[in-house]
Amino acid sequence: MFIIIVLFEVLLNYVKIFLFLCTNLGVMKKIRQNLLFIVAALILITVNCKKEPKCGCDGDVLSEITDGKGTVYFNIQNGYAYIIENQLNTKYDICSVSDLMDDFEKLEDGDKVIFSGFVKDDCYKRINPYAYYYFVIVLSKIAKDSEK
Repeated sequence: MFIIIVLFEVLLNYVKIFLFLCTNLGVMKKIRQNLLFIVAALILITVNCKKEPKCGCDGDVLSEITDGKGTVYFNIQNGYAYIIENQLNTKYDICSVSDLMDDFEKLEDGDKVIFSGFVKDDCYKRINPYAYYYFVIVLSKIAKDSEK
């Protein structure tokens, strides 16, 4: 934002110099209208620039999974867990494992599970573009799959 303000001030100084030089030519009104339009367009372009989407557990929701099937792997001591989805072989790192301790106490590492939750982008993709199948998920439900 600071860079935009500095660039705007530099542009404004050039406009002032240009207007000062053009006052003797009698075309001041037309030039002023055109310059105001250009400055307004530049402001709108810089203000409306799309921001980069957030990633990780606090990121933007990409989709929702309802009753997905996969295999859960976790380490309660480290507070780390992830699910490998059966169909697409997609890896979902689970957000806030500590909030789901009651659910994980009923599971064992490597269990087949049914899960639901909100899928968000994994920040690891920013450094490794080949990690296209990595996501994070905020679980709303996880339970042992009765089908084997």
